[in-house]
Amino acid sequence: MRTFTIAAIACLILTLCGAAQAGLITVGDWDFADNQTPAGFTEVGNPTYSGGQLVVDGNDAINLLTTPLWAADEFVVEAIISARAFGDDDFVSNGNGLWAIQLSAKNGGRWGSKVAGWDFIGHLAGTTDTKVAVAFVCTGGVATFYLDGVPDSADVGVVPGLPAGTVLTIGARDGGVEFFNGSIDRVRVSTINGPFDPADLLTHADGTIPEPATLGLFVASGAWLLRRRRAR
Repeated sequence: MRTFTIAAIACLILTLCGAAQAGLITVGDWDFADNQTPAGFTEVGNPTYSGGQLVVDGNDAINLLTTPLWAADEFVVEAIISARAFGDDDFVSNGNGLWAIQLSAKNGGRWGSKVAGWDFIGHLAGTTDTKVAVAFVCTGGVATFYLDGVPDSADVGVVPGLPAGTVLTIGARDGGVEFFNGSIDRVRVSTINGPFDPADLLTHADGTIPEPATLGLFVASGAWLLRRRRAR
């Protein structure tokens, strides 16, 4: 009968939990499972939290004031999100003026993003009150918008080497304009390590990050089962 050491069990668990990020190096990852504003962020208006989601009503947002995010030319910005309404609204922005990256819910029920001024890429149809996973992927100098893992290959943009963002805004643009109306489960920013694989992108099921305490309980349970087997 094959036996496993505690170290082997822990290694397997960590490998499985990290498999979704293979090929991506996370530089920022925020979920709202504890129903509060993440450390380092300031609030605009009155953002609220419910069921592990950041809830904004068109007047609220949170800002991370100092961020080196997506300074590299190869990066991914993702969000798991649901819109109550579509307008000229942004839900993630690096707030860097004409060099801004903005993920947007646009008039006419469209998901997409803006880059290097007002070059809008992605015109994928959206539905209110429906959770989706969206991503802005920049690789090889070309920016592509993904909706639930599917790219809008017909509408891509060219990114001429973006500088680091000065303010990361979640729920609006540029620190607090063009506010989003809806709920946000998670936002993740990564650099790309090697060839990009769309299979590495978040899906709706990734709306809640496994808590460290849960992972520890899983490892401890494996260790207890191993000791029980040896005692027989």
